[in-house]
Amino acid sequence: SAALALALCLTLLPGTALAAEADWAKDAVDKLNGIYGENLFSANDGTMTVAELNTLMEKTGWETDKVSSGDSGNLSRGTACEVLADVFGLPVPEGKTAIQYLYDQNIISGKANGNLAESDPVTKAQFAVLTYRVLNSVGGGMGSKDGWPEPGSKGYTAWMYLAVRKCVP
Repeated sequence: SAALALALCLTLLPGTALAAEADWAKDAVDKLNGIYGENLFSANDGTMTVAELNTLMEKTGWETDKVSSGDSGNLSRGTACEVLADVFGLPVPEGKTAIQYLYDQNIISGKANGNLAESDPVTKAQFAVLTYRVLNSVGGGMGSKDGWPEPGSKGYTAWMYLAVRKCVP
C-alpha cells in the first residue's frame, strides 16, 4: 500500500509543482554566485546551519560579531537578519531589531499569522534570497544594462560603498 500511495502521489502531482520548489531562488543564487564565486550560495530548501553561515562568511570575506565560529545549530530568521544588517552596514534604528527594520523596508516578509517568526529556521534558499534583496537594496539596484554599474552612476557609488565594506569583491 505504501508503494501504491507513493506512485499515486508522484503521478497526481504536476511536474511543474515539484520543479518550482527548487527553482524559486535560482535567479538570486545565480546572481550572488556571479558576484562572490561559484557554488557559495544555494537554492537548496534544506535548513541552513550557523556553521554553514560561518563557512559562507569566510569565503565571501564578510565580518561580523553577530555569530561566532563556536556557535552551532540552525540559523534563525532573526540571526540571519542581524548578520546581514551588520555585514552590509544597514542603519537599523536604536531600539529596533534587524528583522523589524528589514520588514519595514519590505526586504523580508512576515508570516501569515502576523508575526515575524524570528526564531524560525532559515533554509539555504531563503538566506540567498534575503542576501540578494539586502544587497540589491543597499546597492540601489541601479546599474548599467549589462548588470554592472557605470562609473558616476548612483549604483556605482553604492557598489563602491559595498566594496569598501568588503561586501563585494
